[in-house]
Amino acid sequence: MVLKCEALAGLARQIGRDDEAAALDDEADAIRAKVNNELWDAEEGLYFDRHVESRTLVRSRTIASLLPLWAGIPDRTQAERLVGHIMDPTGFNTVIPLPSVSIGDPAFEKDMWRGPVWLNTAFAVIEGLKRYGFHDVAADFAYRLCEGVYRTFEHTGHFHEFYDPERYDTVELHRKRGNRWKQLTLGSKPVTGFVGWSGLVNTLVIEVLFGLERKAEGLVMAPRFPPAANGLDWTLLLPQFDLNIRLSVELGGGVRGVWSREGERHSFVAASGERLLIGSGRSQ
Repeated sequence: MVLKCEALAGLARQIGRDDEAAALDDEADAIRAKVNNELWDAEEGLYFDRHVESRTLVRSRTIASLLPLWAGIPDRTQAERLVGHIMDPTGFNTVIPLPSVSIGDPAFEKDMWRGPVWLNTAFAVIEGLKRYGFHDVAADFAYRLCEGVYRTFEHTGHFHEFYDPERYDTVELHRKRGNRWKQLTLGSKPVTGFVGWSGLVNTLVIEVLFGLERKAEGLVMAPRFPPAANGLDWTLLLPQFDLNIRLSVELGGGVRGVWSREGERHSFVAASGERLLIGSGRSQ
């Protein structure tokens, strides 16, 4: 709801409806305040659902506890506490990161939304990390999510609906155990050939690792790769923009490479996170 208000407010400003934009900003702020007042648990440092009848917090540590980052709901101190859970190996920092339920939660199991990694919700957390300036964490987790999808593909030959947070296969995964109808119609394992939200690996590479954004001045690139990517060569082809970027990741996260677009060809060297305007090779 907050993101909806932000998007509509942005559109309203573009067409000169500033009063409507201000009203939408107020609505977003009111929702943020309500979420913080009702759903933030200062002891746990997480957001939880609240039971409608008993009014008690439902202290189940799921990825939903982290999604307020995406909407800019927590203050800086709250955000840092959420990131602490994200970075915790007994929380959400698994081999393939950001499981749907914290790996240390008693309710964790490798069945659908009870523990496996889903790219759509993981992507939302990555967006939240970027929003609060945790760019290195976002890059590390984005890289590991992509690596998880690719390595699982090497083992199974398929893209999947959801992934095992601890290994690069689907051997231990289940799909709604106990639901005979679902098993008969969809099987007992993650749906294969699934490139809906699992196709978000492309977005993670383009927008997080290469750091490409479309700005008023044109395409801007701010590459940011984690240490695990040191020494690797990458090629990104974007036919929509007639753009070809080839780069190598160096020690320290810097990159050097070449981009070509519409007949132009430029070499570039950039530190981690340094902004380059595609079309000039200039730093921003």
